[in-house]
Amino acid sequence: MFEKIIEIFKEKIIPSVRKNDPTYVGDWPYYVKFDSNMDGNCNFNSKLVINIKDEDSFNEALVDYTQTMIEHLMSHTKLQDYDNVFFDGNMSNIIESILLNVWFNATEEDFKDPIKYLKVRRAFLLDDISNNNVNKRYLSSQIEKLNGSCIKLFIDVQNPSTNETPFVFKSSITNGDEEYLLPNISYGICEGKCYIYAVHGSRGSLNSPYEKKINRLLYKANSDLESTDDEENIKDVTLSHIFALTIFFKMLSDNNIKDVVVKNFYPVRANNKEIVISNKINKLKSMELSSDHPKYIDWKKTMEELSSEVDRIQNNIINKYLRNFMRLEYHFSNINITSYPYEVDNCMHIKLDEYKDYDSDHILNQVYENVEFSKKYKK
Repeated sequence: MFEKIIEIFKEKIIPSVRKNDPTYVGDWPYYVKFDSNMDGNCNFNSKLVINIKDEDSFNEALVDYTQTMIEHLMSHTKLQDYDNVFFDGNMSNIIESILLNVWFNATEEDFKDPIKYLKVRRAFLLDDISNNNVNKRYLSSQIEKLNGSCIKLFIDVQNPSTNETPFVFKSSITNGDEEYLLPNISYGICEGKCYIYAVHGSRGSLNSPYEKKINRLLYKANSDLESTDDEENIKDVTLSHIFALTIFFKMLSDNNIKDVVVKNFYPVRANNKEIVISNKINKLKSMELSSDHPKYIDWKKTMEELSSEVDRIQNNIINKYLRNFMRLEYHFSNINITSYPYEVDNCMHIKLDEYKDYDSDHILNQVYENVEFSKKYKK
């Protein structure tokens, strides 16, 4: 198996991602581009280069990660339902998918130290907190400022080919059979440190009266919050994200996790979006609609929106994502940002101390205090 994994990486993955054409795993195309200095290569076709200083150590880390991910897929049968993960059991395709997708979640610094990165990613898969709590449902006590509703939370596995981490934290506000889903948090834990990769999910239609009521109640989180006009305005956040992160941080505290690293920019993912958007723009350009064409205005508007989409994703979304943690620091004295991206590295670093804000009657404090991940259990 060792030789097979290395052969696939060296002979299939790396030569393919060096090209401008899509990389295929089975029938699935992946629009990615990066390179490697493996075997002394120095003619790079990309700014993103896996910097391998010790090839033997790299190979060992790559194989250990790949084999652990295979074991993860075999242990969680629901993952075998994803065509772009299990490929009907075709082991060569499974290995190719693992070897390709792991780099989608690497930062620029991870490319510079790929051995450390692979070891951390393997540790995510082996983490006891995640593995021991998968699919166990925890339920808080009733929360007065949420009109007596409770918080339901659990850890689940997710598609490793499309998501940033193998495990995901899910939570919701619930009252009996009624439920308001909160965003999912993609995370990993390694050596007592939690790495947060993404907060996914924004409310679309609020279909039920209960969802509409809870959505209004979330705005209590803005009480007594002074608004500012600068770009770091901590009021400019999505409140459902703040509630989900509040619950998640309580889970970390209950499990004695004190250090948090917030990952925020993944160049392979960003490049993938750029390629997809560029392909869409080129397809629209080929239509060459004249100004008197009935669909010209819509065509031009779509072109302009696509052209600005990449910058919007990289700047607006990432800045708003990081602002969530600044907002948490504002509310909780035990959540302290110790460094911002590019001060120490390209991540945000947070220290989680002992909670002492019991005299606050803010809605977020009520949520934090009533969630007891380590005690409340409901099947």
